[in-house]
Amino acid sequence: MSAARTAIDRTIGVIVSTNLVECVKNAEQNGEDAGSLVKEAVNLLVKSR
Repeated sequence: MSAARTAIDRTIGVIVSTNLVECVKNAEQNGEDAGSLVKEAVNLLVKSR
């Protein structure tokens, strides 16, 4: 059971980080601040643990 949870946590981390990279790129292209996106991603990662 622990191995499954670890695998799920890692998968969530990969998905969130991949999404964050795309969001930051889009924000930079549009001249927006990416700080709030990073904070939201960190909160999602913390909640998933």
